Amino acid sequence: KEPNNDLYQFNLAALRIHSTDAEKSAKARDTLQRLSKVTPYRTGTLRALLNDAVDRNDLAEADNFAQQLQMSPEVTFGDYLLCLNFYRKLDEKKFRLLLEKVKPFAARNSSDLASLIDWMNQNGLAGDVVKWIDKLPAAQLGSPPTSIAVADAYAVVKNWSRLKRWTRIPATAGWGDSEYLRLAYQAIATRQSQSRSGGTANTEFETLWRSAEQLTNEQPEHELALARLASKWELENESEELWQRVAENPPMRREALEALRRLYRTKNETGKLYDVLQRLHESSPNEASIAADLARLGLNLEQNTERSHQLAREAYDRAPKEVNCAVTYAFSLSRLGRNPEGLAIVQNLPPDQLHDQHAAVYVALLLAEASQLDGAQEYIAAAENGKIYPEEKKLLDEAKTKLAAASATPSSAISSTPAELSPTPTASQR
Repeated sequence: KEPNNDLYQFNLAALRIHSTDAEKSAKARDTLQRLSKVTPYRTGTLRALLNDAVDRNDLAEADNFAQQLQMSPEVTFGDYLLCLNFYRKLDEKKFRLLLEKVKPFAARNSSDLASLIDWMNQNGLAGDVVKWIDKLPAAQLGSPPTSIAVADAYAVVKNWSRLKRWTRIPATAGWGDSEYLRLAYQAIATRQSQSRSGGTANTEFETLWRSAEQLTNEQPEHELALARLASKWELENESEELWQRVAENPPMRREALEALRRLYRTKNETGKLYDVLQRLHESSPNEASIAADLARLGLNLEQNTERSHQLAREAYDRAPKEVNCAVTYAFSLSRLGRNPEGLAIVQNLPPDQLHDQHAAVYVALLLAEASQLDGAQEYIAAAENGKIYPEEKKLLDEAKTKLAAASATPSSAISSTPAELSPTPTASQR
């Protein structure tokens, strides 16, 4: 160690500025402030100080560091993007001024140009991109990665005729290894612009899309990019097929399985969803939230129930304070005829988190089982306040049936709601 060495102090301060220890982070901040006057470290320290000020919501300091960073001789395109992100949230006038300054800077390099167009597409500025690229030389735009970013801009603004013209450029014109994306965007434009044209448009779309898929064969990175594009444009069948292929590649498996999970959840294909959750659990057996999701769905589908009860217990043991895990285990106990134990678990959870519509379904069921009418009604209302899954709707109907039966019993047999579960949440409901 060389405590008096500037490089050592810079590296240490860059790490410690993120410390939860206020004294350490303050000392790191002072060190970086000092090093910002030392030429070799100026840009790096300003970058770290800007990020820190944004994290602390100190907008005045962040503005100061952003201004200094832009004036640094060593400023990079990445630094400009960092400043754009900051001003986008803070000051529209300064943001627009900086964006106009960055555009010619980015146009000097095809990679920077593509990055700026991508950034603008992702930040609601695709319309600005379409106007800007009309002023740029065609030679700057016609090859990847810029040509891909331009295609995405046309797609985002839904200018399908421009997208079709843009992607008619033959492969020899420079799309090279990204030819599969040219075909994919052309397919998307064809489907969107001719959605009412019937079979002819569908046939053309399928031909183009299959051609794009064929060009990705045995190239995992290309398959991944095409799968992401299919998901973005809600091509359900095409994205499902691609993500299943991507899932065979271990480094990409998690992203693929999560994408399939979202797809099957959206389509309410619970059988396929269960299979994907099983694969996710096999990939990450120690991840409590996945185990809880798998257990809860298994119990709802009455599939592998013994294993589902075991998984619910394991998830709770790993993360007893995580609402998802605790509610799942409480539901498991209730299904095993141990409703009072399940109710005791949810009584120890923060009431505001239990008012999430999904958690509320299970709490309502436990309270209805215990004949706690007022509490059950409150959580039924919370569950109905948001969108719930079909299997949860069945549980909610079950809770209502139990509630109706409990209401018909003599009042002396009905319990009052425990205070721990009844307060109206102070946090916003999800």
